[in-house]
Amino acid sequence: MNEQKILTDRILLKSIPGDEGTEHYPVAILESQIDSNGNMAYGVTVPEGMDKSNMKEISSRVYETTSELDWKEGEINDLVRQEFAKLVVESDSSDRVKKMVSELFEKQKLQTL
Repeated sequence: MNEQKILTDRILLKSIPGDEGTEHYPVAILESQIDSNGNMAYGVTVPEGMDKSNMKEISSRVYETTSELDWKEGEINDLVRQEFAKLVVESDSSDRVKKMVSELFEKQKLQTL
């Protein structure tokens, strides 16, 4: 058993070099133009189930850096497309709403960081 622990410790990274004490969390950052003057609005989605104070801290830090974000043209990942389609199908919305939501999703201009 001790030999297994030694082997496991060799292959597992304790931390990323130069990144000691930092934790990484996935977030979704939404940027939208809210008027014809080009004013932008941002939204941040953090993982559910986190402590409220941590959620606020993460959101706050992301909002602080929104002016520095370098967006690049992107495409919708097939997995994201499939998951979104699944959510639409399972929705209680009318067929008309489902069709419109699906069309808007496909027509969106997606950008990534």
